[in-house]
Amino acid sequence: MLFAILACEATPRPAPPADGARPAQLPVAPNGPPLPADVFVTDTAGLDSCARLDAGARRQANASLPEDALPSPRPGSWADAKRVTLDSFSIEIPAVARARTRDEDGSYWVDSLPTCRFFCALEITFSHDSTGRGLDAYADALRTVDSTAGEDAKDWLPGPPSPITVDGDAGIRMETACGDCTSGEIVVMRDRRIATIAYNIDDRDGYQPGLVCRLERVARTFKWRT
Repeated sequence: MLFAILACEATPRPAPPADGARPAQLPVAPNGPPLPADVFVTDTAGLDSCARLDAGARRQANASLPEDALPSPRPGSWADAKRVTLDSFSIEIPAVARARTRDEDGSYWVDSLPTCRFFCALEITFSHDSTGRGLDAYADALRTVDSTAGEDAKDWLPGPPSPITVDGDAGIRMETACGDCTSGEIVVMRDRRIATIAYNIDDRDGYQPGLVCRLERVARTFKWRT
């Protein structure tokens, strides 16, 4: 299923809301090997399929806090879920998570997610393919260096897209660059509407392949209302 200027109109990416942690606007320097491809491709696999990845988790090597000073993981279960409806879409999130209505920048946020020690969240944004070029052209534009940008612009391009399916529609998933965090996004298009469901994990949480897997699983429960 998930910057040069394409004729697709993109919604700007604002800073995340305050949630007891620093904003995460930070290139992804992966802290470990890529996740197995089957984690992302099988639509019917639930969050339990992510548990096998938890054994690969490891702490950030240069974390500034000693082990006994780390905040406790947020309580709650990923298996206990609820479906919330926000305007034109719905998404299934952990029961303890908080879904925020559309903010002044046009973003919807899901935060207060279980097991995160620091900032982690999902951001849902929408844009419009005004010329009808389609999802592949949209992805190509995201991965094209803006000729007017600085020399390091290529370091901030998203990774190669992988095809997936979300709510019956073709989509793509990509790892994205954010700096001091782990991030990625799922992009899905219906007609000319584009939904981007992005996740972000503070790098102080370390390498957490199981958490990444669960966030992507939640992202893939996205459903259009119409």
